[in-house]
Amino acid sequence: MPASEDRKTAGSSNSSGTFTYSVVSGPATISGSTVTITGVGTVVLLASQTASGNYAIGTQNASFTVSAEAPTITFTLSNQTYGVAPFADPTSDL
Repeated sequence: MPASEDRKTAGSSNSSGTFTYSVVSGPATISGSTVTITGVGTVVLLASQTASGNYAIGTQNASFTVSAEAPTITFTLSNQTYGVAPFADPTSDL
């Protein structure tokens, strides 16, 4: 998953208990069910479900790896004639 993308979490269960989500470790934050990636590395999330009716409390971890996104680089030079004055590197200000 690229580091620049937010993701929604979604749990399912045969119980009607309410789900909550938290970040156990890694470069991410979570608000409600939206995970915001804050860097690269392995993220571990915890889904917790409240007890309901005949069902006890439940928890489950899930992990995923966030990869660095590859940059798009454009580099162009116009044709030059041998023997003319040197020209500036157009990327020198980057």
